[in-house]
Amino acid sequence: MSTLARELRDERLEKLAGRMKKEVNGFDWHLDLRSGEKEKRMRYLTAFSNFPVGHEKWTFALTAPSTEFVGLIGRLFRKGLLLTAFGFVALVLAALLILDRERRRIRAEDRIHWSEQVLESNRRLQALFDGITDAIGILDKDFRIRMLNRSMGRLFGRDVSDLLDQKWEMSP
Repeated sequence: MSTLARELRDERLEKLAGRMKKEVNGFDWHLDLRSGEKEKRMRYLTAFSNFPVGHEKWTFALTAPSTEFVGLIGRLFRKGLLLTAFGFVALVLAALLILDRERRRIRAEDRIHWSEQVLESNRRLQALFDGITDAIGILDKDFRIRMLNRSMGRLFGRDVSDLLDQKWEMSP
């Protein structure tokens, strides 16, 4: 590598060769090492690592054009961006599902609460209705018995629950 750097008069390559002798591993950017006319000066990356082989020190160096790394980094960035986008979409969908579930739970609790309120109101109304000593009945537009108090049931001589939902003409 040192010989090649001297022949090409490339200071950067010469520094890299010096680093290869001193350091265990590293990398550096430099221009094309091949001789001849070059239409386009391309940058190359040389990575190296020293390792012992018996009593000697060997250096393993690998050189590749910058386009390889730029393309690789670009692909990794796109994949990372794509994964991040998918992750974000999944997170938003999960949040929406959780919010929908919570909204349904709250709505069900509200229904239960209001159902209990309606039942309590109905019990109070029935207690008031049954407390009246006069015979009272409530009919709907089709003349079906919707509500009777106990006095009306005694007047008919039947249980109030037997008379509910019957037509007025059918009652005794």
